[in-house]
Formats: sequence, C-alpha cells, structure tokens
Amino acid sequence: MKKLCLCFAIVAVFLKRESFAQETEDLRPNIVYILVDDLGWADVGWNNKGLESTPFMDKLVKNGTQFTQMYSSHRCSPSRAMALTGRYAFRSGMGSFPIAREVPFGMNTQDKTLPEYLKEVGYDTHAVGKWHLGVCNSSYLPTSRGFDTFYGHYSGAVDYRGHFIKRSKNFYHDFFDNTIEQHKLDLESDGQWTTDLFRDRTIDILKEAKRSKTPAYVYLAFNAPHEPTRAPADLIARILEKHPNLPYTRAEHLAAVNQIDTAVRQIYQQAKKDVKRETLIVFMSDNGGAVKKFGGGRSPDNTGHEYDDEESLPRACNYPFKGFKNSLFEGGILSPSFLISTARKFSRTRFNFPFHIIDWAPTFLDFAGIVPDADFDGISRKSELESRWIKSQRTNFVYGVLDFYNEKKNIWEDQIAVRFGKWKFMNFNMAVNTFKCDEHENQPVTVSRNMQDFLNVPTSYWERNFHNSITVAEPYTKKTLYDGFSLYNLENDPFELDNLIDPISGNPEAYNEIIEEIMKFIEEQKSKGHVLPPIPGDENGKLYTRVFQKMGPVFGYQFFKKKLFTGNFSGAANAYYKTKRIVPLDIGGFYTKKGFVGSDWCTGDFYDEEEAKFLEVESSKK
Repeated sequence: MKKLCLCFAIVAVFLKRESFAQETEDLRPNIVYILVDDLGWADVGWNNKGLESTPFMDKLVKNGTQFTQMYSSHRCSPSRAMALTGRYAFRSGMGSFPIAREVPFGMNTQDKTLPEYLKEVGYDTHAVGKWHLGVCNSSYLPTSRGFDTFYGHYSGAVDYRGHFIKRSKNFYHDFFDNTIEQHKLDLESDGQWTTDLFRDRTIDILKEAKRSKTPAYVYLAFNAPHEPTRAPADLIARILEKHPNLPYTRAEHLAAVNQIDTAVRQIYQQAKKDVKRETLIVFMSDNGGAVKKFGGGRSPDNTGHEYDDEESLPRACNYPFKGFKNSLFEGGILSPSFLISTARKFSRTRFNFPFHIIDWAPTFLDFAGIVPDADFDGISRKSELESRWIKSQRTNFVYGVLDFYNEKKNIWEDQIAVRFGKWKFMNFNMAVNTFKCDEHENQPVTVSRNMQDFLNVPTSYWERNFHNSITVAEPYTKKTLYDGFSLYNLENDPFELDNLIDPISGNPEAYNEIIEEIMKFIEEQKSKGHVLPPIPGDENGKLYTRVFQKMGPVFGYQFFKKKLFTGNFSGAANAYYKTKRIVPLDIGGFYTKKGFVGSDWCTGDFYDEEEAKFLEVESSKK
C-alpha cells in the first residue's frame, strides 16, 4: 500500500511539473515583417480591382487587417531605419537620402533597435534581404545591430539573379550568407532569383523556430520590385495574358510583384504549420512606387527583351494618389499594407486611421510583452488592432524632413511635410499630378470604385482626379518649387487636388490659425532632435551624399577588395554581363588613389589632406 501511495505521489509531482511547464511555455508570437521595395499603391489587386498581380495576398487581406493609411518614408534607407528604431530618421541625419555604397555613414549606432530589444527577452532575430543602412564599418552591419544572422545584400539595386550591383563602369558582387560565418560572400547561389532565396531562408527560420520552440523575429526585406527589375519569363507572359495591352516594363514590374505573392503564400503556409505558436505577418513597402523605369544603359534581359535607351518607360503606379517615390505627396509615401495572424482575426478588417512605419517597433514589442520605450517617436497600436472601440492614438506625425545643401548659397534648406489631424501641410508648393495606370487605358472611372467605401468622396471628385491624370501637368522628373506653402484637407481631398493656401487659387489668410499650430508642432518635433546629413568638406571626412556620388570611379571610395571575380551569371546571363569585371564586396576597407585603406575613416579617425584638397578643387568646378 505504501508503495502504491509512493507511486501516486511520484505521478502527481510529474503531472504538476508538466502542468507548470505548459503554463510557462513561451508562446509569444513569431513576427515576420515584410518590407518590399518601391511597390506602388495600385500594384496590388486589393487596391486595383481586376489586377492579377497578387491573387494570394488579396485573399489574406480579406482575412486580415488592411491598412488604408499606412505611411512609410519617401526613400529606402530612411524607412528602414525608422522600421528598426521606431524613431524619425531625421533625428540621426538619415531623413533625406538613401545610404549609397560609397558613403561612410550608417544607421545611428546610439539608437537601440527592435531586434536588440527582442533578443534581450529571448527572441531569435534574423535579417533577410536588403540592408541599405550602411556598410563602411562593421558597427553598421545587421549582426552588430541586434540580428543573430543576416542573409542578403548590403547595398541597394542588386541584380535579381547575378547578385551584383552596378556603379559607374564596374559591377560589384554583393550577396552574403552570415548564417555560416561573418561576411561570407555567397557565390554558390548565383543564378537563383533573390525573391526565391529570401523566401527559402525565411521558411528555414520558421522551421527552426518550430523545432526549437523559440519565438523568432524575421525582418524580410525583398529587393523586388526595385530597379533593375527582373522577373521570370513565364510570370511576365502570365501578366501580359491577363493584361495584353500593358507596356512590357509595366508587365515586368507586376510579374516581380507576382513572384513576391507566391513567396508570401509559401511563407504563410509554413507559419501555419506551427499550431502552437501564433505568427504575425506584416506586409508593406518602403516608399511609394517609382512610376517610370530607367531604360538608359540597360542590356537585354533574360527573355531577350530590348530596352529603349531614350525613353523612360512605365513601371509602378500609385493611382489614385499623386506623387511617386522620392516625393512627399501621398503617392510617394502611402504603402499598400496588411497584417495577418495565423491564429486569430483582429477586430478591424480595415484600419482606416493613419499608421506610420515608426509605430511598428513599439507595436511589435507590445505583442512580445515588452513595455515600449518612452524614447520612441512611434506608439504601440496593439490595442487599436485588438479592439474596434478604441479611438486612434495617432493624430499628428511628421511625413518627412528632407535636408538639401544649397552649394551656391552654402546653406541648408529643407522640405517638410506633416500630418496634423485631417490636415496635411508642406512648406513648399510643387506642381505634381496623378499618374494613371497603364491597365486603366480606355477604362471608366469605376476601376477604383472598390476604394470608395473608405475614401468617402463624391463621384465627381473621382472623375476629376481620373481625367486630370490623363495629361500630366509636369514631367515627373521635374521638381520645380513655386512660391507658397501647401495645405490639404485629406478628409475631403485625399488626392491632394486643392491646395487651400495656394497664393493664386487658394485663400491663405483663412487658415492662418491652423498654420500657426502646425508651425509650433514642427518646431517642437525638430527641437527633440534634428541632425543634418554630412556636409561637403567636413573635417571628419564625412562627405555629403550628393557631392560624394558625383565623383568618378578614380576618386570615388569603393568598398571592395582588390581580388576580382568573374562569374557565370546564369540568371541575367548574357554577353554584356559576362564581359564585365565583378568585384566582391568587402567589409572594413575601401580604395583610394593610394590603395586599400582600413575602415577607420568612416568613423572620422581617418582624414587625408590630399583627398580633401582634391574635393575642394572638384567642388570649385561646379
């Protein structure tokens, strides 16, 4: 009897331990944050009725939460920095331009990143795809910024299958697999599509998270559909079959989007296999679509298609919003976006409040059970996602502070855009029109009526916008500024057709009071931190981006080893590429006229008088 009682006691202790283990099992969600590159508002089916580019994600949107006012930045690097830090990019001098490969600059190492927070509480963290946040110093690299692993490319505009970047007359190989060892150049994957490689790596991460029972954060940054846009020939043919009148470049762009759609489907299917752990998947773009493709200097692609060197060809589409990548109009900063969970449905199927990219970091931390840092510019939106009765916590925010150095006047000038309730204010006035999508040719205005349920404007307003877009008032590359500021009421005028304070057509005096409030808000935000980009001739050697990029390959600092690599690029494989010299990217050094130099220069410890004098001479020629 005593033995029987002892057995029962042992079993009871075992069951209690099992029960405690189950109670304490880490079931915090996996987080997969998908950031695509240069995706236009109307490049996806859920915003462009009848478009066949995103059939799977169209279904996800119906079962998830669609964001109708999701804002990113106007360019690549600023958006990526804000997504990872939850802070405005202009606070650290990154608000204006992307970080080019040649620029000795990177995401502020003083800003604590989202993956650093998540690692502290037991998350595995992984960066996959495009980095574009600095390469000149190892402290700028993903594995120094909170990520356990990195698989992808450090710079922008990488070739989809050759995995190289083109700068001036040379090509440089830029594809790394840091899952094996630090800075390991990956040559074995040559010929494979980057979208497929990034998909496979993400699936492997989710498999490992399921096996190890450890939550994972994946920052998945597809390079598609950014230039130089490529897509499989069968996908291009499929798009052209559905939309036979499309220009080839528009079809190619949509085919690249369709390839992402397939990748998202397979990632979602893998996430669903982990029945114990929820996976949150967020999809958005780093900026609005670039509406024209740059044909100049491009070779035939892998389908043999010839590009017109003299013509800028159709690419992305942001209709019905005006603007494009690199602008602060809605078309340049609005992102097609959604959130989907593998385990539940959020209370809002359509999130109609403004949501800024800086809000994702504190929101993800909230989902992971971490109290968001008070130093964030972003705010957690978790409660709004989980309850339809909670009002919007985001009313005012900064779209962007873009700093430009006026070399003639030797002063800084800026372009600023802010959201203040229903008002959108910009401290400049520019003639930019709406660009109609090529698939809308000869179609009635009803092509976009599927959005009218959340853009509550009359039919006449839609028609005005549609017909205005047929003839563009200004070439999209011409950015002429005019006198005055801009103020739009986005509740009544979501397409920014009527500048209420235009000095000719508007009534500036009627809005003096609201303008004063907005100006106070701008000054308040800038007072919290506003760092200018590097200046020409800076004594620390930090050269201003645009001046630096004007330099030729002889003087330009190039972050590569002397060793050359000639690849058999089966992907974009043609004689044009094979005849070029491909230089593998190296970390921690660069060429000058004197040869290979260490990377201390980009922290300000290296300053070469001869190079500084050369810069002064070159600047004086302008």
